[in-house]
Amino acid sequence: MPMLQQIAESYQGELLLAKVDCDAEQDIVARFGIRSLPTVVLFKDGQPVDGFAGAQPESAVRKMLEPHVQMPPPVAADPWNRPRRCSPRVGSAMPKPCSRYCSVKTTVTPRR
Repeated sequence: MPMLQQIAESYQGELLLAKVDCDAEQDIVARFGIRSLPTVVLFKDGQPVDGFAGAQPESAVRKMLEPHVQMPPPVAADPWNRPRRCSPRVGSAMPKPCSRYCSVKTTVTPRR
């Protein structure tokens, strides 16, 4: 289960992991023919499209997801990725850099 949660988190909201209590939800168990745990069913647009039963390595789970869910692009972690335009600090009476990576100082007079 921790591996499945980690995979779901890596999709940054593009994939939702839902768990079902098979003891309490016997109708779901019967509907999907679940005979062993874990059983994973992948739904897309409300319909089951893929899945597997039994423990699987992470690589196999990701390979099963590839055709159905697009992995979001990685978040840029480059601290030198500077904004292209300065955005002055509204309400600032003293000249200050518009961001911590910018050396341009701006003065902005607050609106009345």
